[in-house]
Amino acid sequence: MHKEKEAIASLNDYIKFSLDIEDQNIVFSDYFKKFIDGKFHKVYLAEIIQSSCPYCHSHNLKHNDHYTSNVRFITADASHPVSIRLKKQRVLCNNCRKRSMAQSNLVNK
Repeated sequence: MHKEKEAIASLNDYIKFSLDIEDQNIVFSDYFKKFIDGKFHKVYLAEIIQSSCPYCHSHNLKHNDHYTSNVRFITADASHPVSIRLKKQRVLCNNCRKRSMAQSNLVNK
């Protein structure tokens, strides 16, 4: 199990380095190629983690599913389009009882 976590962490670091993404709340888990509109796209699977409530800053959160966004990522090589399938955590704060969704500069709310 420990080696699996190390492999996922190194894959995450490699993908972030390759795409020049510095957001610490985004965690990449896998990638594959998919044929879309006559071209092969590189598709990366990622999740945005929300560690605290944006309203009261509590860490006492109840995770309530995900919202998935498909983000087209601009790269220097247009012949190999890149998409990021980004799962945004939905959470309920157990302290202030407000709901929120994880956010990143990579995609609009």
